[in-house]
Amino acid sequence: MSSQFIRGKGNLYDRLWQRREAEEARARAQAEKEAALALSQPAPTLPVLPERNAMTIAGLHLLVPRSARLSDVWVTLQVGEHSVIVRAGCRSVAQTLTLDQALDSYLAEAREQHAELTLVRQQPSLLAGHPALMLDYLTGQHEARRHCRTVLTLIPPSDSREALSFSLSTFIDPAQRPLADWLIDFDAMLVAVTTA
Repeated sequence: MSSQFIRGKGNLYDRLWQRREAEEARARAQAEKEAALALSQPAPTLPVLPERNAMTIAGLHLLVPRSARLSDVWVTLQVGEHSVIVRAGCRSVAQTLTLDQALDSYLAEAREQHAELTLVRQQPSLLAGHPALMLDYLTGQHEARRHCRTVLTLIPPSDSREALSFSLSTFIDPAQRPLADWLIDFDAMLVAVTTA
């Protein structure tokens, strides 16, 4: 067998890696196509009840008393051998605040926490049928680098309740190859949001 034939074919590990890359690219393209289709169709707007908060962990449902108000929830998830963080945040805002202004406020707070912040992408989105903005950004440098994806929406005031800004975020180490599909899974979680 000639060495030219061997060089042209590539080794087994290269071919397996290329196949995996192609499969991941197809999965990302399919998820983006489904997200675009979901955004193009009017989604039913799910009712938002800021006073109703609960967590389900390992099948156990923990209902938060209505007298307690959700502010920030940080959850660490184990994805394979790697950790990812999911955060839910809820803040009181002025009734006149726009979604763009809420995003500017979110970014200002993020810049206070992270000296190095690089904006990657911002695009319109939906969360539970409500208009939202999706934001991707990088923080830190080298080994401490993290990728954040956040979806932010406004909850209008009703029944004497104040207006709220609500965000769902995830933070991952982008250098960890096994986490390559996590953002796709996170987007699927956002699409599957339901009311209690």
